[in-house]
Amino acid sequence: MKKLEKPVKYDYNEYEGDERRFTFKPWENYGKSRIYMTDYKGRTIGYIDRADGKFNLADKQGITEELIKSGIDKLAAEYELKNS
Repeated sequence: MKKLEKPVKYDYNEYEGDERRFTFKPWENYGKSRIYMTDYKGRTIGYIDRADGKFNLADKQGITEELIKSGIDKLAAEYELKNS
């Protein structure tokens, strides 16, 4: 698996087009490494802590937990979520 180095986007509602996407952005600072998850408006939903690979929810922004989980699962299928 590869490490996420640039932002990636995944559609979460295939019928709405480009408007309905999650964006996952890597972030490293202050000795922490995270992958932030935002909605199509750039609002933070939560982040994955790369130290333990766990997702920390900040605000669902009206999106169901099922859709959030499916977005994380898509990311996990392609990228490492935890630092090795």
